Formats: sequence, C-alpha cells, structure tokens
Amino acid sequence: RKKFSRIRLTFCSESFTKEDQEMLCEKINNKFNLKAKVHPYNQGTGWRIRIPESKTNDFFEVIGSCPKEVPSMAYKWKIAN
Repeated sequence: RKKFSRIRLTFCSESFTKEDQEMLCEKINNKFNLKAKVHPYNQGTGWRIRIPESKTNDFFEVIGSCPKEVPSMAYKWKIAN
C-alpha cells in the first residue's frame, strides 16, 4: 500500500503463528535478502510480515509482473521510484 508517498509491503499473515512467520522470514531473507521481519498486528495471532520500503523493488523483481490472467490485481504492483 502507498501512504504518504511511502510504499509498505505487508503480508496479511496474521492467521499464522509468530514462529511460523519468523521461519518464513528467515527463509525469504536467506534466499532473497529482502529484510523481511515480523511486526505486531492487532488481529489474528497478532503478527504480520513486512518488507521494508528499501527492498520493495527487489521484492517485485523476485515475483515479477502482475499475472496477465488477473489484470484486476495490477494496482497492487506499486514500485518505488
């Protein structure tokens, strides 16, 4: 999401345990160095995964462009300048 000209990349992962999310962050960071971290959230298990703005472009390089089969989701591909 883009707020106050900052791009935040958050995984809506609050249904998973903090430990599982930390394990995923470790795997993401070991493979792609995206500096993913678990942050508090006030619903679900109380945690979400976030990738810092400085790594947003790197994240989009990893996942590629929006799949042509779901053009309605293209607005989610916000790339920092």
